[in-house]
Amino acid sequence: MNPIKSRPADSNNTSRFSCLNLYSPARSIDNILLLDNLQRHLSIGCNLVGHIDPTDQRQLVLIDSNEISATKLQSWLQQQAPLGHYPKCALINTSIKSEHTKLMEWPQLVGIFYSNTAQEKLRRGLENILKGGLWFPRNICHDFMSRRRRAPTRNVIQPTAMKITPRERQMLDGIYAGLSNASIATMMRLSEHTIKSHMYSVYKKIGVKSRLEASNWLHDNYTLLENETKQSVG
Repeated sequence: MNPIKSRPADSNNTSRFSCLNLYSPARSIDNILLLDNLQRHLSIGCNLVGHIDPTDQRQLVLIDSNEISATKLQSWLQQQAPLGHYPKCALINTSIKSEHTKLMEWPQLVGIFYSNTAQEKLRRGLENILKGGLWFPRNICHDFMSRRRRAPTRNVIQPTAMKITPRERQMLDGIYAGLSNASIATMMRLSEHTIKSHMYSVYKKIGVKSRLEASNWLHDNYTLLENETKQSVG
């Protein structure tokens, strides 16, 4: 069955995304009405789809929490990471105490909207995400920060550039996502032995001695690493 499609994205739109895909295999009447509302208010192409193409990195995927379990969604996210697929997703119709909120741990998830979110607030949140921002309820952020905050394992202010190579950045992203060396090797199309060899080099650059220390360092310094990458590209 073909997806319900909207007008193409506005050529003047500065969004980092090329389209918004509302994933609704059941094609519920509520989601059809929601799509119509988004089509009329957002300056980007909006589609109702029953399948997600994980290779499309320019899409924002809205996932109805009522139509896919948290366990199944987590499994899907785990399957995409080793393949190098990181589609940006946001959840809608999420219950406050739902297991879905725990998926905030995944960097692919850029927003969560509760089932009682007013459409105006939903649109405002989506507009923020389309510009590259994040949108999470305050109580989820508070819980996340409470569990994650601790004394850094090393200085978070770096006096000199780390000069992380693109390949080393991929490895660090893999560690940050919780992937094993074998999964990182598959993602990068390298042998596991080669991955281990390069790991020692990147550990030395960031000043750690083990994978656990590297994981802790990433949780403390991932924003710093992103800024470093942007500067090297610029």
